Amino acid sequence: GPDGQTVFHELFTYACPKFISANPPPYHDPELLQHYISDPPLEPAQRHEAIFLADVRTLTSVPTLRSFLKLYKSLDTKRLAGLFVDPEKEEVDAADAEEELIQQMMVLKLASRTVSRSDAGAPNDVGVHLGGSVVSTNDLDFVIDDNMVHIVESTVGRRFAGWFIRNAEHTQRVLDNIKSSPLPVAKPSAAPTAPAVPEPASKPAKTVAWGGAKA
Repeated sequence: GPDGQTVFHELFTYACPKFISANPPPYHDPELLQHYISDPPLEPAQRHEAIFLADVRTLTSVPTLRSFLKLYKSLDTKRLAGLFVDPEKEEVDAADAEEELIQQMMVLKLASRTVSRSDAGAPNDVGVHLGGSVVSTNDLDFVIDDNMVHIVESTVGRRFAGWFIRNAEHTQRVLDNIKSSPLPVAKPSAAPTAPAVPEPASKPAKTVAWGGAKA
């Protein structure tokens, strides 16, 4: 959006090198010099910033398109173009929307390509350092075949949706089994027994000197 472009403008102005124009003012021609003073050309930094912001605006739709492509294995371009149509805006021609979508997909494919330098060869070989091969920097690739988009992921992560669905179905089956099973019947409790009364201990008999027992 416009706020994001303002941030890119500030970052570019802070981090860009000091560009120098290779064309000096036309001091040899007074008429051209007067025109140069009255209508000066853009500074080199401004021209490079305009090119940079144009590239940024081109890539604004790349994250949204990539998030949609990660949801499918194959998809029709007409259906994919319908996901980008804003219902609040005016009705857009389906052919124009599909053509614009294909252009955005080509931008996505171009943005996910870069040149990787090869380490083969001698260390002082200039051709090795300046050359390289085109590699993909994205874990998502696609092919358009007769208005059908076939998506392939190079690094497939764990699919959490299937895991949650299987566990939800298992929980539902367990709950259904619990509901369909009969309730347990309570066993009648036995009558409480009275506690046993301990018998009184008998007193020991007294022993007399002549060996008899006295009560």
